[in-house]
Amino acid sequence: MNNNNIFNKEKKSDSFKYFIIAFALFIVILSICSAFLFFYSIDFDFSNIVNSGTETTDISYETENVAYSVNELSGNSNLLFICLNDDGSYSFSFTVITDFDNKNISVISHNLNDEYLSEGITGVKNTLDSQGVTTDKYAVFDYDGLTEFLSEFDGFKINVKTSVDYTSDKFNLKLNSGEQSLSSDYVVKYLKVADMSEKTSAVCDIINTVLMPQYTEKSDKLFNTFVNNCNTDISIIDYSNSIDKIIVYSKSSDKFYAE
Repeated sequence: MNNNNIFNKEKKSDSFKYFIIAFALFIVILSICSAFLFFYSIDFDFSNIVNSGTETTDISYETENVAYSVNELSGNSNLLFICLNDDGSYSFSFTVITDFDNKNISVISHNLNDEYLSEGITGVKNTLDSQGVTTDKYAVFDYDGLTEFLSEFDGFKINVKTSVDYTSDKFNLKLNSGEQSLSSDYVVKYLKVADMSEKTSAVCDIINTVLMPQYTEKSDKLFNTFVNNCNTDISIIDYSNSIDKIIVYSKSSDKFYAE
């Protein structure tokens, strides 16, 4: 039997023709629907096409202002600092007493040369303890190390109690009395020649400069410089436990100052 007769060909041709017509109708209907949706999206107004390209969205952001207060802080600490001369001998020492409970930072300077000469740090700590001044942590700087650490700061406003006109074979220093903006080098030179009362005042000025937000916010770098330029028992754990409190203090509008 011959399957390739003309009738079969006609049937196949008619089927293909109907398929083409149906597909064409589908495309036309789809195009009409798409056009309708497009005009609906622009509210049947061609001017909206231009406006939509130039329209801007005004987004306002609210900045959260965080208020800091020293009333959030509690606890206290006594930090002993010992300064050594260029030859490693004792120059002077001071204790920074921070009392957040009573909102006070005070500095006590001491001359404990004999104690340091005989027993080093232990001799100084034991003597202070017998005087009712306990030591939580200590740091021992020579003047070169202190200069290196203080150089991390932009300068210090030091209230020079009396005019200074000092000359030696090691350095010269001339300062007028009153508040002076001094570099780390000049601050250290001033500490070397000042009397005990003047040293205490200068240390307070240093502390008040160091505990500012622009410095406490980069405290990781400062702590690294600190430990690399002194002998201290202040650990990274001690630092981690205290830095949040120090930052709050530095940013507080009601902060108190070392005196």
